[in-house]
Amino acid sequence: MQIAVLEDESILSDYLNALLSKIGHDVTVFSDGLQLTKVLNKQQFDLYILDWNVPKLTGMDVLKYIRNELAGTQPVIFLTSNQDEIDVVAALQAGADDYCIKPVRPQELLARINALSRRAYPEVIHTFPHEVRGYVFDDATRTVSFDGEAVVLSEKEFDLAYYFFTNFDSPLSRKQLLIKVWGKEHKDFSREVTRTLDVHVTFIRRKLKIGADADKIRLVSIHSFGYRLVEIT
Repeated sequence: MQIAVLEDESILSDYLNALLSKIGHDVTVFSDGLQLTKVLNKQQFDLYILDWNVPKLTGMDVLKYIRNELAGTQPVIFLTSNQDEIDVVAALQAGADDYCIKPVRPQELLARINALSRRAYPEVIHTFPHEVRGYVFDDATRTVSFDGEAVVLSEKEFDLAYYFFTNFDSPLSRKQLLIKVWGKEHKDFSREVTRTLDVHVTFIRRKLKIGADADKIRLVSIHSFGYRLVEIT
């Protein structure tokens, strides 16, 4: 899913970005409400995570903008330090679908996101373990299985493989993969760093049997660009 996160605390926003990106979501972080509303005039998201107290326009202001000005129906989760019932009720009455109290508990947040996305987008499978093209990704054990056989991957191998499978048949650049899986900034795309990506690709090709000689699914190279996971017909 395309998820917008409105959070001005950089440590928390980086954490949420990593947490959600790791399981395949495409995350965009905004540090103030005005910045987000300007983007919403051109683009909307599948789900919003809004902090209550942020600069320029509050999370409540942004919620009202989504519901009233844009008539948006996408799920909205509030992150708040306000545990007073009156504040929580106010957010829910303004159109929020759910809320999480800070400090954020990751498994609780993910459970709430999954519950909301199942209701909002019932045609999409939101189960975990997550099956993609017969490969079953289990986040709890950080393993993948195929034809009943478990494959143990390193942390980065798992994240990289999962990103390929959840973006099946999409051409993915090295830069995109490094940002989404490693969180690298633009200045970090050295030859040594991209070599690390290529080595991980070699490992998952061998371990998941999706190399050049695979007869069902192959992870193919795109010269001078990146990679693409394709189905062999």
